[in-house]
Amino acid sequence: MILGAGVYQAPLIKTAKEMGFCTIVVSRNGNYPGITLADVFLNIDTTDSANILIAAKQFKIDGIVTTGTDV
Repeated sequence: MILGAGVYQAPLIKTAKEMGFCTIVVSRNGNYPGITLADVFLNIDTTDSANILIAAKQFKIDGIVTTGTDV
């Protein structure tokens, strides 16, 4: 699971996909490049830890990462 879909997360999403990972990206909906790059996009604010935890359990997530966040 990758938190954020902005320009700083796009290289992370691309690399994770190249490594064979299914990319589940969490972000608010908007004009973010990572939304279209993601295998799965979840419209959840990255500060909404309760719903992120619910989604992580639903998708049986092994790890959560991000890059370059200012939140």
